[in-house]
Amino acid sequence: MSKYDGLGTYLRRQTGPDVSMTFSEIEAVTGTKLPPKAQHSRAWWSNNASNNVMTRIWLDAGFESAQVDMKGRKLVFRRVTIEDTGRKKQNRHPALGAMKGTVTIDPSWDLTRPTMDDEEIAEMEANLDRTADMIDAGASGMSEAARDYQGPEPEKKRGRHPLIGCMKGTFWMDPEWDWTKPALDPEELKEWEASLARKIDLYESGRTKK
Repeated sequence: MSKYDGLGTYLRRQTGPDVSMTFSEIEAVTGTKLPPKAQHSRAWWSNNASNNVMTRIWLDAGFESAQVDMKGRKLVFRRVTIEDTGRKKQNRHPALGAMKGTVTIDPSWDLTRPTMDDEEIAEMEANLDRTADMIDAGASGMSEAARDYQGPEPEKKRGRHPLIGCMKGTFWMDPEWDWTKPALDPEELKEWEASLARKIDLYESGRTKK
């Protein structure tokens, strides 16, 4: 039981997609005064479920806060549709999924195929053997023959790990993806900024209590 339950009851009775309310009207339906932070902090009205007790009330009623006007002391509660819930999950960072659809695995690529073929494995083992021989030769004073030994010239570049390039051709970028498109839309950006503001407030309040 919360002292803000009256807001949830009021919102559930509404039939429209948007419910405009002033802070005074919210106090009237809940029968209690809003906390001082609600009067001055935009972050208090964000849709983060862990924000405060009243946030959970309007989220459980099927609404999200929008168009918060701190100066005018009013806001809009917007009904969450099925499409909205499918697009955005609660407690999920707004940046998650920003690159969804930009990377695709070639359907013709065999993911069970070994990273290296037999020839590449043999070359890697030969490199390991040469390295071990050179270490052993160095430990015993490094004979002249070992010092001059160059070994067969490999086909691939020296110093290049055999795994480099093993996934070449398995990923491609969608040519229709707009790389200038912001990762977050304005509403998600405001929510992210509000979350940062809350963390700063929590940090500051915790530091002053010490």
